[in-house]
Amino acid sequence: VTFEMEFSRHSSILNVSGVSYTDLVLEEADFQALESLLKSADRAIANGEQILGRSLGEEFHRYLANKVGNQRLRSHIEQMQEHVDRVRPLIWQKGLAPIERSAQQHWQIFHALKRGDAHKAEALMTEHTIWFEAELAAALQYAY
Repeated sequence: VTFEMEFSRHSSILNVSGVSYTDLVLEEADFQALESLLKSADRAIANGEQILGRSLGEEFHRYLANKVGNQRLRSHIEQMQEHVDRVRPLIWQKGLAPIERSAQQHWQIFHALKRGDAHKAEALMTEHTIWFEAELAAALQYAY
């Protein structure tokens, strides 16, 4: 099984298993925590701290997965993260998956959730995952 196949399997599970935000209940404290996380990521990116910015972006995904409360989903997110960690240097070297775009997408997801638009948040998360998967596939072309 190639890395790309394994990542795609986890990615498709995330999209198909529907990270359903329709049952997601976020309290004001959750929105404050997520907003703080995203603002910290923005500051890190602005200061050239790419690794910290990406780590905070990854924490955004973990936070939402924990709130969804789906253990299988959390497991897949962690496994995807392991794959991403292995190729991250290649992604950065080739200038793929710009952190700024990823951060912007995280903000869009956050705002949809804050407005209570679960369907839009799901669609944005799907777009984000598909975009990242395409960037990853491009990076893997350089590797092989």
